[in-house]
Amino acid sequence: MLKSCFFMAFDAVGNILQLIFL
Repeated sequence: MLKSCFFMAFDAVGNILQLIFL
């Protein structure tokens, strides 16, 4: 469950970085 939460957080960070660099 902890790994799933970490993966969701990592995906959110990826989306934010995508917005910044796009």
